[in-house]
Amino acid sequence: MNNEHKYTKTDYEQLMHYFSDKHDINLIVEKDNLDYKQCAKTWNILEEMKNIEKFNTDNAWNKLYGRFEEDELVNLNEIKVISLKRIIAVAASIVILLGFVFISKQYVFNNSLVVCNHSKEIKTVILPDGSVVKLNAMAAITYPKKFTKNTREVSFKGEAFFNIERNPEKPFLINVNTAQIKVLGTSFNVFEKNNNSVEVTVKTGKVQLCDCENAGKNITLIEGEKGSLNDKGLVKVLNDNENFIAWMNKKLVFKSTPLKTVVRDINAAYHSNVSLGDKDISSMIITTTFDSLSIDEVLESISLTLNLKVQQQEENTILVKH
Repeated sequence: MNNEHKYTKTDYEQLMHYFSDKHDINLIVEKDNLDYKQCAKTWNILEEMKNIEKFNTDNAWNKLYGRFEEDELVNLNEIKVISLKRIIAVAASIVILLGFVFISKQYVFNNSLVVCNHSKEIKTVILPDGSVVKLNAMAAITYPKKFTKNTREVSFKGEAFFNIERNPEKPFLINVNTAQIKVLGTSFNVFEKNNNSVEVTVKTGKVQLCDCENAGKNITLIEGEKGSLNDKGLVKVLNDNENFIAWMNKKLVFKSTPLKTVVRDINAAYHSNVSLGDKDISSMIITTTFDSLSIDEVLESISLTLNLKVQQQEENTILVKH
């Protein structure tokens, strides 16, 4: 009995779905990595092969091997024509193997761990030195299983709140795009925006924000200050947003705040899409504190305070209007 597995179109689509949806390759390896490029190239080949199934592949292979025979590279009498599905099966196997290669390089050879938060819920990561990182939605951190060198170094994307254990002998370094954040022991928020800017807001202690592409130029930030690095360079200002970590603790404080700003902070804290239906209500002022409430409770409180209505406009979109 022939026990060889017959690959079908469904097998192929499930394989594609597994690698594309369940593994965020961009967060595991850099795009300039050779293995990543090879995997991407192989997937492209597979896609093309799916589109050409309608052609006569037997004729194509016969022509190819005919050329081989003319050049005395092969003997056609000893060659069996291979089906397209078999080719796809072999190619898919290669992709799986390559997938194991780049995953093992990240998790075994580099002795590193990658944690990604694909949900709206906060994900807590405890680092080998006891430092705690709270990952916001769609954030990711790469760190070693053990800090063995003179520094504690991690890589990061997205937004997170860091509470770093103090260790003067091992500075803590966070690599974010072209920036590097250096700390000894402190707590601060990091927000990386669209791969082109980094924002650091310090809650306690002292942090250094460095521009790695500009001769190591840096600024030092203390409690209550916010620093950013973007195409305009390094900038340091006082933090005027009391709700900068509301996404983490769900505590919102408003002191004579315009409703437009209130809605902005609510959307950032709850990953919601609240909008104002009338422009004339954007300047309405509100003074209140919301602590650990659901977004429905927050909006209900605002509507009662300002005599507004809350409507569900469409999925995940809430409209606040007269």
